[in-house]
Amino acid sequence: MKKVALFLLVVVFIAACGKGSYQDLRGVMEEFLTAQEAYVEGMESVQTAEDLAATMNNFADAIEKIGPKMKEMTEKYPEIMKENEMPEALKDLDERGKALQTRMQNLSQDKFNEFISDEKVLEAAQRMGKAFQSMM
Repeated sequence: MKKVALFLLVVVFIAACGKGSYQDLRGVMEEFLTAQEAYVEGMESVQTAEDLAATMNNFADAIEKIGPKMKEMTEKYPEIMKENEMPEALKDLDERGKALQTRMQNLSQDKFNEFISDEKVLEAAQRMGKAFQSMM
């Protein structure tokens, strides 16, 4: 699924941060992680297709705002895309991101599979995918 692949790219972005002071990057990462935490919490409470679509659209709203900032950070700091070079100043965010990734992987897939036939869910998934593209 495209949204899962795009999400994994974001996780790689978070996990791959390199050297430098990165205060501006840290702020963008914190903003993304806060949005991701809200998404996970929303997914944990999904009961209907409408709940799922709303949760996905809320996350898309956040990504549409954060995505261009993340793209700017990768252009400003191209070295952050290298794996296994997390600076000490960002390790707490890396751990937070990894924990969220673990919570999110099965949860998102299970909920999406349960409501995959709903048109609003499919539209929300497409919107999320488009929002994630703003990061690249």
